[in-house]
Amino acid sequence: MPFKLCVFEDAKSEKIVRFVLKNCTFRFCDYIIQLGTGAKYDKRSFDKYKLDKFSDYNRHEVLAFFLNIFAHNQYYLLFCIDELEKIEEKSRARFQSYLTSFRELIDMAGLIRGHMLIAAITDAGKWSSMPLEAYNPAFGRRIVTSTHELKSISDQDEIKKLAESLCSILGKSYQDEDIELIVSKIYKQHLSHTNEIIISLYNNLTCSEYKSWREIFKDSNLNSKLVSRIETLKEEGVEVRIHMKFFAPLENYLNITSNNIDEYTIKAQMYQTVRAVKEQKCYVFLFTNDYDTNISRIKNVQQLFPTDKLCIFKPEGLGISNSDLQDLGIDNVDDVIVYDPIELMALITLFVDDYDNDMLKEAIVEYTKGL
Repeated sequence: MPFKLCVFEDAKSEKIVRFVLKNCTFRFCDYIIQLGTGAKYDKRSFDKYKLDKFSDYNRHEVLAFFLNIFAHNQYYLLFCIDELEKIEEKSRARFQSYLTSFRELIDMAGLIRGHMLIAAITDAGKWSSMPLEAYNPAFGRRIVTSTHELKSISDQDEIKKLAESLCSILGKSYQDEDIELIVSKIYKQHLSHTNEIIISLYNNLTCSEYKSWREIFKDSNLNSKLVSRIETLKEEGVEVRIHMKFFAPLENYLNITSNNIDEYTIKAQMYQTVRAVKEQKCYVFLFTNDYDTNISRIKNVQQLFPTDKLCIFKPEGLGISNSDLQDLGIDNVDDVIVYDPIELMALITLFVDDYDNDMLKEAIVEYTKGL
């Protein structure tokens, strides 16, 4: 039985099939897929391989056509699409249109030989309470049997499974009791984010002497001092207009720890930024979950210091990621760090009151990744 490559068959298609099979390399197929899906559509691009310009075609069918060419040559692709909620954040209408296009591709799955598509979405969008089936019921019906919910890692058994997987990836061997000890230490940290658990696991698995600042605090009296200071700051109403109260203690901290008073420049009012002058690096502190306002602020900092690297501190719940910033042309971001502004302010004020305490200083350096 002949292998069916595409869903449309005519003399012109057969000519293209034979040409593609003869020249099938990844570089060539990448170029030809761009022609077929419209990424390249000028006559010059088609003339490169002496092909007639495509017209009156369905792009989903073209994609299926080229995927089947890959499969025919025993190349099988795994497509991964992460953070679908970012489309929703930009435009609700665009997200609904995207899901319709996604559904049309799913409907063609029976015509595609091999390959796999994995997509992921979290509830971090602007309308995150709305389930996918409410956006596009037809799309929701098609994925209902292929959807898997991944909950946040929380209990010890889950952390242990993650530790064992990391050991396998890292090529390391540990006794069960050593794994149990590491898992117990991390579980007692009560870390709220999976990425924090992964980082702590990695550090513990690769460096037996490593302890996070939270672990160190729990082994001393600093943890109770930190909790007490956070409560005091909240009672003093620091949460109200915190962006106006945050930078004074931060400036005191920098004055104490810096060897040069000109090492850092603080631009608090409009930019909410600390700039390391010699390093040409800006630390931008965001305090609200207003996506558009914060994007605008980051753009303003980039325009002010176009050659500087940016380190963005965002509060939990603000759906700004490195990929978002790159899409907006902000491609000089070193890191995007989730932080609690009051917790960091508490650490800083504790240090200002006790600046000879190395554990406090090291905790702030670890928390801010270098500041």
